[in-house]
Amino acid sequence: MYKISELSHASKELDSFYSELHEILIPLLNTQSFFVCLREQDTELISFPYLYDHESGASFNLDVDQEKLKSSLIAKVLISGKPLMLNKKQFELLHKGTGLKFGRIPSFWFAVPFEINNKLIGAVAVQSSEINADLAKREQALISYVSRHLCEAIRHRIQQDQLQYQALHDSITGLPNRSLFIDRVDHALRLVRRVKDKKMAILF
Repeated sequence: MYKISELSHASKELDSFYSELHEILIPLLNTQSFFVCLREQDTELISFPYLYDHESGASFNLDVDQEKLKSSLIAKVLISGKPLMLNKKQFELLHKGTGLKFGRIPSFWFAVPFEINNKLIGAVAVQSSEINADLAKREQALISYVSRHLCEAIRHRIQQDQLQYQALHDSITGLPNRSLFIDRVDHALRLVRRVKDKKMAILF
């Protein structure tokens, strides 16, 4: 828990945060898969910024369209705002009729939702396809703890991005401001000095 807390407060890109968080969890959980899911409230768009499955590896393509995702189990968790723990029979029963493709039916599936702000909600989910695998109450509590830190890390990153955008764009028009212009010109000049036969021009 200390490592997770320390990691969530460190200044990191979200991609590396997800993978490092997963590395901490691997020896602690009886699970082969770890997913992070986000849902935009306005558009109802569901995305998976981090996916790991022991058979498919990391960042694999789910090959599922948004309409089918809306009827998925993870969507149910995101909309209800309540954790969901399923055994193999329950998973198979609830998964039927959704039209979603999946590999082996997991022995257990567990997801915990978290609210980032009034526009964005998320969930973390774990599962295992090992025969008779189970997730103990202690491990479920750990996933709930993880979900709170995921929430804080994502919220912090969104705030950082908003502050950076405000610093480099006009507050009324949303157009790039002088600071961003100077930064881009400086970047172009460094590129010209470094690369032979490279030229640049500024059109005013």
